[in-house]
Amino acid sequence: MSNEERVFLADLKKYSSLEKTIRNNLRRVRERKPKSINLSFTHKWNGRDTEYSLENLMLPESVYAKGKYIPRLGKDMCVAICGTLSPSYHGFRLAERIACRMASLGYTIVSGGVPGIDTAAHMGALGHEKGSTIAVIPNPVKFGLEKNIYSSRLLTSLIIERGCLISENTRYATVAGKTFNERLLERDRIIAGLSDVLIIVESSENSASVDTAKRAWLQGKTILAVKWDDRVGLRHEPKISGNVQLLACNIATPIERNDLANLETILERLRVQKD
Repeated sequence: MSNEERVFLADLKKYSSLEKTIRNNLRRVRERKPKSINLSFTHKWNGRDTEYSLENLMLPESVYAKGKYIPRLGKDMCVAICGTLSPSYHGFRLAERIACRMASLGYTIVSGGVPGIDTAAHMGALGHEKGSTIAVIPNPVKFGLEKNIYSSRLLTSLIIERGCLISENTRYATVAGKTFNERLLERDRIIAGLSDVLIIVESSENSASVDTAKRAWLQGKTILAVKWDDRVGLRHEPKISGNVQLLACNIATPIERNDLANLETILERLRVQKD
């Protein structure tokens, strides 16, 4: 396994432009443009209010990474795939399928290393022979996925072999302590900040996925959400209230679950703009 490495994000050209974008979007929201976006978020886990600000939207100046492949941040095209910890069978398989397809096209898949949609995203990326994936975790990278809600040594080793683990927390951070849930939310801004596009597969209202999408919007990212209108024949009902919430307030653009070709077109257009 590779040794832990410190990556200085503040040295990247995109770091200063990200700060400018966040400031502009915060100002727009304060002026109620658009009216559907607000600067507060009440999480269903603890009922606590989070006020979005430059401090909790901006990427940290540096992060710790562990892995054989650390993407050229700001140059490689990264796609984040996020969603619920307890997805339906259909949501899990869709996330896996999207990740595998995007990996086959050369995109690096970013997610949060926890069970559910995140795990499906990492597995899907690793399912392609050339796929790579980044897991942004709340605990120090030296612990891998241990005590990251669940532990998988196999998945940890594969991510390190074909991508990397990233965390802003040092080796001295408390593992799975009282601040664990807060660190889960804090890492949302890193998942969004490292990515060019955020795809929400299946989510519930006021969940961590909705928080990630809001932070991504304020960072100026492109957000896509699966539109689960056609649910005829599905054996398990997907969680869609978070997706509906994001689509209703125009934070996300809808994508059809059976139309990956359209998703590829959207991503290719963004790749051309980035180049």
